[in-house]
Amino acid sequence: MRLLPASAHPTGRLVDVFTGRALIFTTCLALLWVLPSAALVAAIGSSPNAPLDFYIFSASGRESAAGLNPYDPAGGMNMNAPTSLLLFHALALLYPGLPAILWAALSGLLYLACLYLLWQVYPSRTPVLLIGWAVAQNGIWSTLALGQIYVLLLVPVAVAWYLFTRGRPLWGAALLGPLVVVKPNFALWPAMLYLAGYRRDAVISTASAVVFAAMPVLAYGPGIYLAWLNGARVLSPGEIAHHANASLISLATRAGIPELGWAGAATLIATVVWWSCRRRPPMADVSTAALASACITSPIAWPGYVTVLLPVFFRPWNRWLWIAALLLMFPYWVAITVLGPWRPAWELTTSVVFFALLLSATLRKSAA
Repeated sequence: MRLLPASAHPTGRLVDVFTGRALIFTTCLALLWVLPSAALVAAIGSSPNAPLDFYIFSASGRESAAGLNPYDPAGGMNMNAPTSLLLFHALALLYPGLPAILWAALSGLLYLACLYLLWQVYPSRTPVLLIGWAVAQNGIWSTLALGQIYVLLLVPVAVAWYLFTRGRPLWGAALLGPLVVVKPNFALWPAMLYLAGYRRDAVISTASAVVFAAMPVLAYGPGIYLAWLNGARVLSPGEIAHHANASLISLATRAGIPELGWAGAATLIATVVWWSCRRRPPMADVSTAALASACITSPIAWPGYVTVLLPVFFRPWNRWLWIAALLLMFPYWVAITVLGPWRPAWELTTSVVFFALLLSATLRKSAA
């Protein structure tokens, strides 16, 4: 079974417009988007006092290596599920004191590798526009600046996307397991695949998730999940109400009507589940809708989640993908250094991006 046929990449119809101007386009993109954002990431990552997520992740690895509770909410906590501890534990042992700037550099290289892999899925003679957009979009710079793990989550998604198109769906499905166990909200993906008729793939991905979920139990004991849930319970109210949180539940909570957010999220999940079961859409549409709805309906959805959804943008673009792509082109360095009190308003655009991605799949007329 194939995810979808490999096709010309989404901006292929605009290639003729920019023929002969690729150098100008690339130069402007570098000067206005990439280089200032990279400089900001380097400055943040080089500062030992920067409140980066990476330092919290590193601390959880050291605590797990020392036999302490890695999910102590005092002073910040790694909110990722216990399978993530295996990585942070290994980093603490192999690379103690790994600097945040090196972590950002490694993440950046992995991101470029994912771009190349996805380009193989959707080949084009002139990938300048799409690759340029992918390097400039603000979700990746937010990820690198904070030292987040979203690029690591993108890797299995991108490889699975590639394998689905190469006639190896079972291997691709198995790669969904690590994504689901680190970010459980993405369990909606295999569930929707099952309802849409891709049952073998859904079963394989579920079995993979069970295997990966069992690993921290073997390493740290069954109490590790209880420690994670207890820590998350303490920190979740503040995280849900944070102005950078792009989920429906967060938006409603900040508006003073949290019940409406939970009801809206449940309704949206029911709707996309009905859609996948009733329409039996192509796997690419199911995957797009599942990833986008998993973000917008999750209690916590940071702007960096867009990085995990990168494969969606390598599909042929419709109007909704255009809207999402344009919103993501707001320069990250401007958002951080210039907007000041208007920054929360900018961060609300991430919610619109998730909705646009969802609509791009459910309202797509072609099977591409």
